[in-house]
Amino acid sequence: MPAPRVTSLSASSLMVSWETPLDSDARGVVTEYRVSIQQEQAYSPFAPPVISQVLYSASPEERSYIAKGLKAYRAYNFTVSLCNSLGCVSSPPVSGRTKPAAPEGLGPPKLKGLNMTVMEVSWNPPSELNGPPPLYLVERTDVSLSDPLSPVLQGTRFPGHGYFHFPNTTLPVNTYFTGFQLSFRTRAEEGLILCAISPGDQEEYIALQMRGGRPFFLFDPQDSAVAVSPQNDGGKRYNDNQWHHVVATRHQAVGTIIVDNQYRGFGSATSGSTIIGENTGVFIGGLPHAFPLIRKDTGNAQLVQQGFSGCLRGVQVKTSDSPSEIWEPLDWAMAVEREQAYESWEGCPMQTESGAHFLGHGFLEIKPSVFSGGENFEVSFEFKTDQLNAVLLFAYDTEGNDYIMAELEGGILTWALRWGDHMTQVSLWVGLSYCDGGWNRVSLRKRGAVAAATMNEAEERQLGVAGSLRVSSAVYLGGIPSGLATRELASISLLHGFGGCIRDVTFARGVTSDLAAVSSRAVRVNLDGCLSPDTAVNCRGNDSILVYAGRDSRTEDRGLQPFTEYLYRILASGEGGWTSGPWFRGRSRETGVIEKYIVKAYNWDDPTRAPVSATFPHTQHLTGNISGLAPFTQYSITLTACTQAGCNESLSGRNISTPQEAPDEVMPPRVIPHPSSLSLFWGPPNRSNGIITEYLLYKDGLLTYRGNGTELNITDLHIYSSHWLVLTACTSSGCTNSSQINVFTAQLPPTQMDPPALTVLDSRSIYVQWAAPAEVNGVLEFYTLYLSMPGQEPVQVYNSSELFEDYTLHNLIPGTTYTFQIAACTGGGCTLSSPIVAHTEESTPEGVVTSYGLWMNGILVQNSSSLHCRVSNLSAWSLHSFRVQACTVKGCALGPLVESRTLEMAPVGTVPLEVRGMGPRLVSAKWLSPAKPNGNLTYTVLFTGVFYQDPGENSTAEMDTRAIHISNEAGQWVTIRGLLPFTNYTVRVNACNSQGCVESRTATITLPPGAPDGVMPPRLAAATPATLRVAWSAPTRYNAPGPLRYQLQMKAAAGSHIQTLLDSVTTSFSYTAEGLQPYTEYRFRLVVSHDHGETSSEWARLVTAQDRKYLLRTMLCTETFRQSQGLTVCIISEKALKVYIL
Repeated sequence: MPAPRVTSLSASSLMVSWETPLDSDARGVVTEYRVSIQQEQAYSPFAPPVISQVLYSASPEERSYIAKGLKAYRAYNFTVSLCNSLGCVSSPPVSGRTKPAAPEGLGPPKLKGLNMTVMEVSWNPPSELNGPPPLYLVERTDVSLSDPLSPVLQGTRFPGHGYFHFPNTTLPVNTYFTGFQLSFRTRAEEGLILCAISPGDQEEYIALQMRGGRPFFLFDPQDSAVAVSPQNDGGKRYNDNQWHHVVATRHQAVGTIIVDNQYRGFGSATSGSTIIGENTGVFIGGLPHAFPLIRKDTGNAQLVQQGFSGCLRGVQVKTSDSPSEIWEPLDWAMAVEREQAYESWEGCPMQTESGAHFLGHGFLEIKPSVFSGGENFEVSFEFKTDQLNAVLLFAYDTEGNDYIMAELEGGILTWALRWGDHMTQVSLWVGLSYCDGGWNRVSLRKRGAVAAATMNEAEERQLGVAGSLRVSSAVYLGGIPSGLATRELASISLLHGFGGCIRDVTFARGVTSDLAAVSSRAVRVNLDGCLSPDTAVNCRGNDSILVYAGRDSRTEDRGLQPFTEYLYRILASGEGGWTSGPWFRGRSRETGVIEKYIVKAYNWDDPTRAPVSATFPHTQHLTGNISGLAPFTQYSITLTACTQAGCNESLSGRNISTPQEAPDEVMPPRVIPHPSSLSLFWGPPNRSNGIITEYLLYKDGLLTYRGNGTELNITDLHIYSSHWLVLTACTSSGCTNSSQINVFTAQLPPTQMDPPALTVLDSRSIYVQWAAPAEVNGVLEFYTLYLSMPGQEPVQVYNSSELFEDYTLHNLIPGTTYTFQIAACTGGGCTLSSPIVAHTEESTPEGVVTSYGLWMNGILVQNSSSLHCRVSNLSAWSLHSFRVQACTVKGCALGPLVESRTLEMAPVGTVPLEVRGMGPRLVSAKWLSPAKPNGNLTYTVLFTGVFYQDPGENSTAEMDTRAIHISNEAGQWVTIRGLLPFTNYTVRVNACNSQGCVESRTATITLPPGAPDGVMPPRLAAATPATLRVAWSAPTRYNAPGPLRYQLQMKAAAGSHIQTLLDSVTTSFSYTAEGLQPYTEYRFRLVVSHDHGETSSEWARLVTAQDRKYLLRTMLCTETFRQSQGLTVCIISEKALKVYIL
């Protein structure tokens, strides 16, 4: 059989053709042709190196065959066999090569910031070249809304769907202990922080995770999964975007978690196993998307599938438990794999706002269960961006033609929907202001046949046909996966991924979705929050730039901005086409040449003032604005350039003058009041900001003066009348008002004061009453009552600012004439009434009583022959005075004064309460009486919070409500003691009399941190002749956040020198003191401290054990004494024992 011909048709097909054989070659009737392919094999050493496989059996009439499904740019060997009824003969093999195709399997680049301005970019060749070596292109673009100037904190950032994978030796394996500690900050309720799972059936695991906003320590030493969370924090949630410290330890079957060095939890495994063995590696931040999790835990012991979004810092692993604990920091560089996580040197942003940050060219995949479409639905969200064109949302029906799509393009928001055979598109012109970095609100709706789109204040509707739109796919926010091939995408004009931030996404009215919880995949999307750049941004399109073209697999991108995020991708272009790899994020390093510029403005008009400065990063656009300058001032502007080595300022500056502005800090006029006029004076504003052109003065809202003067006298005013004044100062650029002030004209004494009315009560008492003056001429401040006798000067007998209008004088002389005058006083002086005279009775009248009078509180309430009187409508618990007057035909006389109160009623009103913190353990409280006490009140101050069960600090703390203070006084500050530091208390006051109680509103106060409580002396754990193993317990209460520092101090029993054996922040509670003397007493104490104070325990007396030499000497001396029955003297040395018998 002659050799066939092989012709290349495409990258995946070759045509094999052959000629009709000669009769001499056929040797009979041709029955078939067999087309075979020859391939080399290396799988079996027993098979031949080249295997021939029949691809096709052709009829005698066929002369060609097309082999399909081949690999691109690959050489293949074919043979054609000629067959008759007796057998087959094969042609020689002929080789053919498929055509080239675009490369396949191009991965992301590897990025390494070499310094402040240079990024190293390297990459691997495509997994399938599909042709000759390609030409590589490196493309770079900026990360949307990334701010290199935003302050960062130490820590490692996890955006929500990333993780670090560390070797399986990171945690000690096949041990009875486990320990790790770290600090975290997050907004998310759920998130897997750390996880290590055993291989195979995954019988053992260790994890730290957030569930329901609370940290849980999970472990399983086989067949007994345990979840431990703090038990004494009142159910506190820790996803408050604040830093919290966690220590998780396991000792055999007991696990402990300590949060913020204050809240603790414990749990024990019940299977009896205490060893946790090998693991498949330690994952921090989450698990890989395709990780095979086969454990079937339930409840809090079930691993959270959601990745951690937030920041971690201070990660430490316990590597040894005995003889002492050893904690080692985690080396982030030891990670064997890193996926969508930030490098530790990049730090954590100091401030973020809620939302998802789309870096660009990515997407967020929302689980299909969140949204299914319908006949009526609404999708709304807020976004901010710096891009002009971007996909916002896309979802479709995997089994039909329905879909929804929203995109921005050139100032138009497009909302496209398709259900059944109907398609509706809403095009809303929104202008170009949406890409300035500010927040925009978007609402996309379908209501029956009406589709509507709203953005900010703009809205557009489109009427179609009614019907239900079905969505069964995931919802894609901010972009569409590159591998998603649907018929609907062919009609979409834009596939550019969104860059910016999206928040407050709702798929149902009023229900905001937690994007971290409802998302199943995030590509170049940070779920831990959005950065808040202080500067506005400009619209930009697809502004990627080409930084390299060549055939190498490494390049350096220079001229970058310092500490700035960028996106890179690799494109491979071959003879058969081109392909692109995924975008990958990287950041330039924080070191380099010029880092920033400082512009300073020196005030020439006032050289004593400090210069005004503004700092600008080193960019290609060397422009900027400096604020804080004073108007109408001459400045000298200098420029300072800074590197890490220092700064250098320009020798000379450029002189400028700022223009005039309206004045600042215009002060109101100074006023000198007179009874019927006001004298006003004013000066220039504190900051004139230019030349003052005029002043305007307004009185009571009316313009009273306009001119350049600085004083004014306003006349014809009423005595002590109120007036509102405002001063306005103007420059050529505008006017500014002062604050409005309220002033009064001066006071005068009252116009007239009528004399008082006098009532002689008895031979020694006169009751005086008066009325307020008709024209006060000011504010009445007090009354003064004067009394005089004939031939004597008046004497002041009453002066009060309480403005009572009556007074009773006692202990007067019977049968004496008294002259009274009353004075009413204002701030302008006093007016004295004319005198009035009264004469006391000389003696008690005698004879038959004709009437009785009852005086109550100085008022005659009854005058009759009755011997009793009932007075009603009195206030509860009110004090009243009574005197009985007996009258005969010769006159009247008063009996003695008696006082009595009405009975109590329940108090009415509320008790105003004010509470102030006075320190870590005490507060000051003040309360006022209720509006109507209605009795003799007792005030009980109740505190609700944490107290010790017993008076000592070593007892257990419990939640309780206790009466801390009881008194009968109100309106005074009272110091409350006996409280616990770093504790929240609610306070209320009960005011009670015999008939009932009222209480104040509840006040809440948080006491500041204080020194620890309940520091117990160390105790003996083990003793040898030369060592003492000392153990201790943690304080009853830490009373502060942060780690505790333990100091173990020792001194000899008879000595005063104190030796510090241990001084560190540790979670170990034992220590071995070595090098001690046998059978010797030592004293130990524990000092526990933190940033807010320290507490020392009492000294504990501990004795080392006896050694054998001591026991031997004692035995020998005792035995010798018994044998000799005499006096034995033992002389002991290290080498001998001498015994003398006397």
